[in-house]
Amino acid sequence: MDLGAMTASTVLGLYLDGQQEGDELIMLSELQGEFAFVIYNNKHKQPFAARDPSGEECLYYHVSGDGAVSFASSRLEIPDGEQPHEWRELPPGHYISGRVPKLHQFALTPQQLMMREMQQDDELADSSGSGSWRAAEGVAIRRRSLALDAADGLQELAAQLQTRTSLDNDNLGKQRGLESDVFTLDM
Repeated sequence: MDLGAMTASTVLGLYLDGQQEGDELIMLSELQGEFAFVIYNNKHKQPFAARDPSGEECLYYHVSGDGAVSFASSRLEIPDGEQPHEWRELPPGHYISGRVPKLHQFALTPQQLMMREMQQDDELADSSGSGSWRAAEGVAIRRRSLALDAADGLQELAAQLQTRTSLDNDNLGKQRGLESDVFTLDM
């Protein structure tokens, strides 16, 4: 069994478990790593699409005037004749679901986590008293550390982008022989 089929099987299994529980967040809480996927629920006639919090995998969407939603894995995959400026990138840590598709956030992005940590540091420094030099120094050290971590993360991301391969492609850059570009789920 190839890696793409195993990944699809796992995601579909988690989706079905979440549907039984009545909450997509159960499924998303179980997923780790880089992902972007679309599931079409044929029974309910609605899509479910999600993107991991890191934003490593891209996913674009377009909601037409009649409520139909389309998805593409890259700007290059937007169908001919479509207006690329009308397509939106699904933000990291978000999902779209529903008969009338709505955007929901399910996780904080690394940038949002860093901002939360900085805010907590500020609150800690404020609670220590305005004259506390040690608290202010601790906050400054923490911020420098977060900035260095972010810079290291950007360098690592740049290296990954140069060598990245997709589950949709083999190592030679050829498209895998998938039966269809659209997968539906009858439940």
